[in-house]
Amino acid sequence: IVMRPVGAAVMLPLLLATVFQIIADFFLLPLRALGKFASETWVTAQSNVILFLGVATCLLLDQSAPVVAVAFAASRMISASMSYRVLRGALGPARLTPSLRDGWRGLRTGFPYFVDATLTNASPHLEVLLINALAGALAAGLYQAGTRLTQGTLMLGGVISNVFLTPLSKSVKG
Repeated sequence: IVMRPVGAAVMLPLLLATVFQIIADFFLLPLRALGKFASETWVTAQSNVILFLGVATCLLLDQSAPVVAVAFAASRMISASMSYRVLRGALGPARLTPSLRDGWRGLRTGFPYFVDATLTNASPHLEVLLINALAGALAAGLYQAGTRLTQGTLMLGGVISNVFLTPLSKSVKG
């Protein structure tokens, strides 16, 4: 497979979008642990609205793939920022005394999660680029649309378990 020249201009912003989404998810996890599902839902919903509006605006103004990829990255950067602000509001000011040793230990322990989350989030983008290269833009668009519909319906199980599993497990005595 030969990447077209536009490939790098698309891949870098999509990689950044993936990294920003991982950071946003990282900041949202403590909200779930604190039972602040409404805050997490608000950030997620607002982030998706920003993503939709950003991409739709780019498609209306300039239908080039690099511009849309930059819109993805920018919207995910905003999402990470929103997640951080909501987390700081929920936890209050943090007292950090970072050390090089603690930073290295954190990187070593978190690296498997980083690799897993990066590959999980990057996979749909890479699949679409591969399908586009092999079968063309129409096939890639149909694949992307089908994937999004499937992902939307598959989310329901995770949402239901995240919302109801914690209160249910707290009510069980054992």
